[in-house]
Amino acid sequence: MSLSEQLKLLYANGLYSNVVTLGSFLTSISEKNEDGSFSPACQYQTMVYVGKSLQYMGEYRRAEEIFRKSLQYIKVVTKNKSFKTSELFKEGISEIDVKFAISECNIALREFRQAVSILESIHQRHRNARVNMALGKLYQQGGMERPAIVAYKEVLKECPLALEAIQELISTWIKGHASLHSRDYSTAISSFKQLEENSVLRKNPAVLATLGETYYYAGDSKNALATLQRAHSSDPRNLRGVDLLACLLAQEKKNRELEALSVAATSITDAAPQPWIAACSINPRSVEGLLLKGSLLLQLKKLQEALMHFREAMQIAPHRFEPHKGIVDCYIAMHRFREAASFASSTCKLLGQTPRVLTLYASVLLKDSLTVSKGRSYLEKALKEDPYYLPAVYLLCEILVQDMRYDAAIDLLLKQVAVQSTYKLHQMLADFHTHIQDEEKAAHHFSIALNLSLETNNSRPLEGTTRVEAPAEVLDMEVEEIGDSEGEAEESDLEAVWSDVDFSLSGQ
Repeated sequence: MSLSEQLKLLYANGLYSNVVTLGSFLTSISEKNEDGSFSPACQYQTMVYVGKSLQYMGEYRRAEEIFRKSLQYIKVVTKNKSFKTSELFKEGISEIDVKFAISECNIALREFRQAVSILESIHQRHRNARVNMALGKLYQQGGMERPAIVAYKEVLKECPLALEAIQELISTWIKGHASLHSRDYSTAISSFKQLEENSVLRKNPAVLATLGETYYYAGDSKNALATLQRAHSSDPRNLRGVDLLACLLAQEKKNRELEALSVAATSITDAAPQPWIAACSINPRSVEGLLLKGSLLLQLKKLQEALMHFREAMQIAPHRFEPHKGIVDCYIAMHRFREAASFASSTCKLLGQTPRVLTLYASVLLKDSLTVSKGRSYLEKALKEDPYYLPAVYLLCEILVQDMRYDAAIDLLLKQVAVQSTYKLHQMLADFHTHIQDEEKAAHHFSIALNLSLETNNSRPLEGTTRVEAPAEVLDMEVEEIGDSEGEAEESDLEAVWSDVDFSLSGQ
């Protein structure tokens, strides 16, 4: 058995470090090649086997160097017209395979532009499904949607049988993703729900995770959380959607579940961005990691740093609402209200006048007494689009209360509790009934709020119930002690309710 055959045998058995060692000897021999016993084909295959071995060993930089040397060698050898090119590739590893291997090394090194460049150097006529799929993913990652679509279509041309076998499922799947990428979230949700509920893909982790992500992007945090939890329970080792699930658990302050999720995620791998505790350091372009870090910096009052992270997230994903919301929050925290209003107005133009975008703009306008009426019109427009969008309801109630229109605020809230019941709605109803001295209804809503808030350990409903049920003489004593400061205290209580509203994702 020749040395070249021995090298091939070592490679076939996965003895990659031995391939690298033997390959270095063969390379030295081939450079001298005094007796001509080492053919060009042997020299080329030696370089390829060594390069692939280095790639498998994770030495991507060395592997790329070897692969590029093999490409140069191909150019040199093929200049000799007497040499048949087919002889060079007789082992089945062509120039296209080498270029694809280089792209894999570039991707592993996070050199995405170089990966695209080497794959694009393959003539379109010679690109196989594997090359087109890789190009499609790279284009999509870089925000180049049209080239990505073209590349994916080329994949489908070469592999149509899989589509014919599951045509209905794939059609619905493609329709869902087309709607998702065009930000038609309601249509996308409908398509993915159809797959999940009425097909053989019921409870499929990939479908559930995609549906959960779509709910998240649509701002429906309640359904997003429930669906992503189902996806994770269905396949705990699948990291798809785990980063979004972690963010939702953090927002809901479900610390025990979040801790369990992060431990489970990092036990699977620490080389992926999904485990939220490592998202920022592992993948600097992770939108969820940047949003999470920006939110934490905002809470710590490190406003410039928070603003920087939200801006970076917006550059990567300008279609996402959350970076825009973070930037507005930073401007408000800096008391840069004009910039906040200007940016929120631009967000309306970029993302469309959806209820949460309109509510975001309105929340900024309410900061200035001169633009309150304009803010109110935007809130009314938001509720016209979605009559049960709670963040808009809360803010509109704030305006009504400032105008001392408690009856109108109560009517607005009663329409909500007829459809959806949250402790905040009942807490506000109780407060408003207290203002109009309807103690019986105030006590009723305080009681409901108390029951709904048990899981959150919120003490305000209990305090309200105690206050409403206290003997009349005790209340009289309190009023005498409080005196003229009573109105200020009640206003503070209402602000505590409204300050607890987070409309970044949904109204729940």
